[in-house]
Amino acid sequence: MLTLQMIRIMNKIWVQEGLDMRMVIFRCFSTGRGRGMVEMIPNAETLRKIQVEHGVTGSFKDRPLADWLQKHNPEEDEYEKAVENFIYSCAGCCVATYVLGICDRHNDNIMLKTTGHMFHIDFGRFLGHAQMFGNIKRDRAPFVFTSDMAYVINGGDKPSSPLPRLRRPVLPGLQPDPQAHPPLRQPAGADAVLWHPRALRPGGPQIRLRCPEATGL
Repeated sequence: MLTLQMIRIMNKIWVQEGLDMRMVIFRCFSTGRGRGMVEMIPNAETLRKIQVEHGVTGSFKDRPLADWLQKHNPEEDEYEKAVENFIYSCAGCCVATYVLGICDRHNDNIMLKTTGHMFHIDFGRFLGHAQMFGNIKRDRAPFVFTSDMAYVINGGDKPSSPLPRLRRPVLPGLQPDPQAHPPLRQPAGADAVLWHPRALRPGGPQIRLRCPEATGL
């Protein structure tokens, strides 16, 4: 619940600053210790289920997500809208999962709507608390961005091609200069404070989120 609340705060900030990242933020309610209810998001599948439509090696191919979106958006204008939703929501997810240090990211924990909106589920591990296999950390990348995601954004180009369409929505959220992007960095009295995983170490950076409504969640 805390992770969803923090993502909701981040999305409020983006929207207030005129940047709609097309985020899918579902509700979650606790009904007791280890119990709760989660809002169902219709017309959505996990990336794993989408990828296996291309066989057991589907997760290693570039086309599964693009083909799936094309199947559910056969008209050209529908598909272009779905790709636009994908670009913005993918960028928002990359920023949110990086800043919050959300771990255990795999294709069963990422979902995609037929409208192109991508979103993450299952936030059991965050603030950099990654799952370990012995001395090996399972999450070796700061956030998930796969070749099939790049394929959608590039309009079918090679995954290694530049991603100019992703840069515009994603860069403001990762801007390290507090003067360049004050909404994510501006300190204010009783505003919510979001700690990056590295901030848990002595001398780590502190990120303040300007959101007076934070206490009303």
